[in-house]
Amino acid sequence: MNPLPRGSSSPDDATEDPLETELDPSKRVVHQFEFSGTADAYFQIWIVNMMLSVVTLGIYSAWAKVRTKNYFYRHTRLDGSAFEYLADPIKILKGRLLVGGFFIAWVVAERFSTGWYVGLSLVFVLMTPAILVLAMRFNTKNSVYRNVRFVFHGTMKASYVANVIAMFASLLTLGLGGPFAQWKIADFVIANVAHGTNRFEFRASIAQFYKVFATSLLCFIPLAFLSAAIGIALWSDMSEGSSTTVLIVVGVFGWFAMFYISTIVAAGYINAKLANVILNGISFGAHRLESDQKPAELIWLYLSNAVCVAVSSGLLLPWAMVRLHRYRTSHLRVHAVGDLLSETDSSAQGGGVVGDAAVDLGGLDLGLGA
Repeated sequence: MNPLPRGSSSPDDATEDPLETELDPSKRVVHQFEFSGTADAYFQIWIVNMMLSVVTLGIYSAWAKVRTKNYFYRHTRLDGSAFEYLADPIKILKGRLLVGGFFIAWVVAERFSTGWYVGLSLVFVLMTPAILVLAMRFNTKNSVYRNVRFVFHGTMKASYVANVIAMFASLLTLGLGGPFAQWKIADFVIANVAHGTNRFEFRASIAQFYKVFATSLLCFIPLAFLSAAIGIALWSDMSEGSSTTVLIVVGVFGWFAMFYISTIVAAGYINAKLANVILNGISFGAHRLESDQKPAELIWLYLSNAVCVAVSSGLLLPWAMVRLHRYRTSHLRVHAVGDLLSETDSSAQGGGVVGDAAVDLGGLDLGLGA
């Protein structure tokens, strides 16, 4: 039986159990994510955000975050409906002031008191699992699709268990357990997300994570060796005094360029492969996600974005952000059985702006490859 065309549905969907028809292609409808934003429109938002954030000494950054997220959410559509971001900038600002105060104390302690610095660093490490939960609760409850909020059901206890397991898996194996650690955190986060009452499931395997990192290592090793060879040759010439100033400058620039390119290539490959593994492992109800990002395309996107942003002194950053988001949405779709709409979960827990602020200011990565 031939699959139905995209956007169509079967009249029997309402009478049959979606789980029983999950593997039947005739019951599936493919909905492509779409992004309608433009660089010109986002540049106007971005430049105002930058100017007001500078003028207000960072206070406006809370409003800037909401405006940015609103723009990308409202211009991202699935099955004809756009997403919404409903966070209150005032609450974000309060959280940032509190977390910002902590980081200021941490920086001051580093200069004047080793004991306080170590103590505050330990507090931050111990709070990381709680921050993860608070941030996820805040961001999910403020993310809406078809008037139904997303929900995060993860508990503090479960977060600490997952993070401790991940940490020891990495430390005790001297980094070899890194892919397992990332899988563990991804599993905890994704399996606790729901759209209303529609709970997410995470089906990606640990082996898939190890395969991504193993193949990326094989791709990165030749570039790393080439970069190291250039560095050694340059150091040797400098030590012997056989190179002119021009050759030294060219050599140093070449080494930094090679190192930077190697890093971008590795990041593009890993991010594309890992995004596909993570997103293809997500299902909710009888629906599932499908991602088919191409490493070569993402590497080119990273490289060209980096060059254009650098040459334009940062003015092309909005263009780069829109370009990257459009690429990701164009390679993401939902294989649905029945209606994507789910019921609202009235038991949803409140989020934490402190966790959201700590993630922003602390540079924690909750992207999970997506």
